Amino acid sequence: MAAFARAPYRRAFSVLLVAAAAACGPDPAAQLPQLGAEVPLEAALAAGEIMLKELELPPVARASLVPHARRGKWPPIYDFSSEPLDVHPSTQVSGAIGMKTYGIELQEGDRPTFRLLAEGAEGHALLLEKTGTVDFPPDQWLPFRINLPESIGSPVKLRFIINYPPNIKPGAPKSTGTWAVPRVLRRRKTALPNVLLVVFDTLRADRTGLYGYDRPTTPFLDRLAKRGAMVEDVIAPYPSTLTSHWSIFTGLSPPRHRAYPEQGVRPEAETLAEILRRAGYLTAAFTEGGFVHSFFGFGRGFDLYHNGPDRGTNKFSGNARDTFKLARDWLAEQRDTRFFVFLHTYQVHSPYEPPRRELERFETDYDGRWAQSYPVEASFAINNGVVSLRPAEIAHLGALYDAEIRYLDDAFADLWEELEGLEVLDDTLVVITSDHGEDLMEHGWMHHGTTLYDPALRVPLVVIWKGRVSEDSRLRCQRALVDLMPTILELIGLQPPQMLDGRSFAKELRAGVCDESRPAYAELRNSAYKRHAGIPMASVRDGAWKLIAHEASGDAELYHLSVDPGEDRNLIQSEGERAQGLLEALAAYLAAGPRTAGPGDELTPEMEEQLRGLGYLE
Repeated sequence: MAAFARAPYRRAFSVLLVAAAAACGPDPAAQLPQLGAEVPLEAALAAGEIMLKELELPPVARASLVPHARRGKWPPIYDFSSEPLDVHPSTQVSGAIGMKTYGIELQEGDRPTFRLLAEGAEGHALLLEKTGTVDFPPDQWLPFRINLPESIGSPVKLRFIINYPPNIKPGAPKSTGTWAVPRVLRRRKTALPNVLLVVFDTLRADRTGLYGYDRPTTPFLDRLAKRGAMVEDVIAPYPSTLTSHWSIFTGLSPPRHRAYPEQGVRPEAETLAEILRRAGYLTAAFTEGGFVHSFFGFGRGFDLYHNGPDRGTNKFSGNARDTFKLARDWLAEQRDTRFFVFLHTYQVHSPYEPPRRELERFETDYDGRWAQSYPVEASFAINNGVVSLRPAEIAHLGALYDAEIRYLDDAFADLWEELEGLEVLDDTLVVITSDHGEDLMEHGWMHHGTTLYDPALRVPLVVIWKGRVSEDSRLRCQRALVDLMPTILELIGLQPPQMLDGRSFAKELRAGVCDESRPAYAELRNSAYKRHAGIPMASVRDGAWKLIAHEASGDAELYHLSVDPGEDRNLIQSEGERAQGLLEALAAYLAAGPRTAGPGDELTPEMEEQLRGLGYLE
């Protein structure tokens, strides 16, 4: 597996802190520049006292201000000060403190104390005082949300202090105390809504009731979709989690953002979370790790990024109810703020391990291989030609997949009911989709990252915003996941970045009708399966026609989807002129950007374990 390029904070990062002073030498204020409200990474590093970086205290990553230990007065005291802030009723400061120990046993002198002071025109107040390992455990975040007292007057300067006890031994402390980048919160007085982006990983559209499936996999989602608009054909740009999510978050096609599983991440691509955070949103993600782990750069722009629970070696299954509970609990605490939440689950992703009661909805008499669960290792055996499947076994794997979908649907129904009780959905734009589908032996393959047929690429999309998005609407047209970012931004009234590949369809969502379909492109550059000879491949789906081109062999497939939705009859020989036009469009798409990535970090053993458990590594 190739190295992955980290996505550092390269652009200006809006933070509360504007000046940094550390009592590690004489007159530190004279040594440090006064930083503006927009603190570029380069300026923070040049100050010599702090690093602005993403820090993970598993399983949560946060944008953090990490002090630099340096020579000077001992013990070190780090003192970060804010610019003066106007304090209004109910003004709060939100953030977290943490202590990273690197697995080293700490002595008393290695335990930092954190203090948050508020200094106003008419007095001062100690808002927080906590000591690591005494008041909170090491290698975990301790969140806080504190009211700023009006009694000390306005404006108020906040001071974020970390100091170590006098008996610390000379040299760098054995722990790193850090403040997560703090936010000042005020009661919402804005026309901007909340945004909830939900991605059900690996959910294909044609296995849901709202897209015509005859099994009861999604009764709740079917009902919920009537509160908003759904799009008939939505196409993923890549049949794998990492690449597809980067297109969702950047509005760029894979040839432009270059975040392929076998390569790195293009750090210049601005993300949806960064834009919303800059607009004043409190941003949080609740995921289940794997290829959406913050290791791959997805934490950029998020105040909090939850990477999911730890799991045992070579075992990974979705935990939708646990992940949903984390999101619900956070939203209960933040419901009076303007928020953007990214909610992700692998519940439908293999290994398939549905509860027995869910499986019995779809099957009761199977007693062959993988009767109760399907491990990811089996996909390697099938796709590498070691194991062949009988029709009854294929049907059983479909039942396992359907049972996982039904379990997820029930869990999401419970979450929705709880969020309605918290009244956090009253003015919230909700987007529900998937990053890619799943092959279930329709063309001789299991899992995903194997083909570019519709089962791997066509995903559901439901958009809900009461009074702003047309209700009970079915947009009978084709759009792509790369269109989501500009669509979300236009819907809420923010300007999308320039030069995106995605195009907003906010107007159609408001009206409930589509003007016309647009071409949708996809590609597959690598595979985890040894016998896969058809890679690299790329596809274009334009109206009723779809073309798949294989780069190495020069072969191509052409399907008339309106009469052959299963993509079984290749018409490349009889429709040469039509195929040529699609090939030219596909070539232009693939030429849109370079296909190389800069050097990056090698996968850690922990990340290799997660990806192996998801079936991305053998």
